[in-house]
Amino acid sequence: MPTLESELILTPEKTRIRVAIEPAVNALGSLMFLSRVDDYSGLDPWVVKISESLDQELLQANLVVMQGLFYAWEPDKSWPSFVSFVDHLEATDPLVLRDRVLDTYTRLPCKKEVGAEIDPISKDELLSDIATFIAYLQSKFGDEHVDETIEKEAYRLLLHPKKMQSYIVSHFRTMWTEVLETEWERVHPLLDESALAFQNVDFSQMTGQDAVRYITGQTDDQLDWLIEQNKQLIFIPTTHSGPYSLPFISDDTVWFLFSARLPEGLPRSASALSRSELLVRLTALADETRLSILAITSEREQICSQELIDILQMSQSSVSRHLRQLSASGFLRERRTEAGKCYTLNPERLKDTLRALEVLFSNRS
Repeated sequence: MPTLESELILTPEKTRIRVAIEPAVNALGSLMFLSRVDDYSGLDPWVVKISESLDQELLQANLVVMQGLFYAWEPDKSWPSFVSFVDHLEATDPLVLRDRVLDTYTRLPCKKEVGAEIDPISKDELLSDIATFIAYLQSKFGDEHVDETIEKEAYRLLLHPKKMQSYIVSHFRTMWTEVLETEWERVHPLLDESALAFQNVDFSQMTGQDAVRYITGQTDDQLDWLIEQNKQLIFIPTTHSGPYSLPFISDDTVWFLFSARLPEGLPRSASALSRSELLVRLTALADETRLSILAITSEREQICSQELIDILQMSQSSVSRHLRQLSASGFLRERRTEAGKCYTLNPERLKDTLRALEVLFSNRS
């Protein structure tokens, strides 16, 4: 299930900011992106290629582990490697892992319409039958965010904590040896380059919001609650996210995966990492529908998603995928209004992308 806001509230002044490659969280992020291929366009080609190459049973197991059992394994500290993190999970009491899921579900606020009430429920009641379990999750997260196929399998595993633990650990070990280990060796230098460059930046005068914009190159007001309600922000470069960012949340930390890049103002032309960042932007532009959306938006001061659905005569889910990618890539600015999500063009992102292309080819000529 998606993570929701922490109950811990701290002022931005107390926020501590650092950038690190965090091997365990990095690997978990890659597996999470792999579970979202059907929902997000523009993810790194490696993620798409792996999704197409794995058998359906392993892909389904990844969905169950990464989404249905998310709170059982959600990291709460740094680990020197993904393997050491998995070893820790294997050594943990399986009842503790199960109760992390149930405790999180029972304390989360209801996501139904305003005014709706839901009676408190015990862990035993939550697991009493599958219908109760699914209905409760729908009341917490909303029907559209609950995949019944995934949650039914998660429910069966939650009934048997040792089996659940073995399922998670076995899946992580399989994905490490068959998918992640070789890829980690390939991308490690790029991640080091990004992390080391940002580690030389002085963040002492930046607010959390400033750091998000500076490090990720994105602005998203919807992330403000993450920044304001956690002690520490740890930014983790990844090569697999495409234009997207991904937070993991513990009691006192936000682990914030972002598309590996270099700080603004550094020379870019000689860096493979800079070319990778540019490719993410160009991928967002390499589609007729997304170019049409940008053209339509440029003609208006603001346009809302429903208007675009009507103009393009496409399904809401299809238009949402395109808008999500354009927003994450920085070409559109998104804000919520009474009419829903609305968008404006970000001309500076277009100009910056053109300048990056000019720098790349002027240095090659």
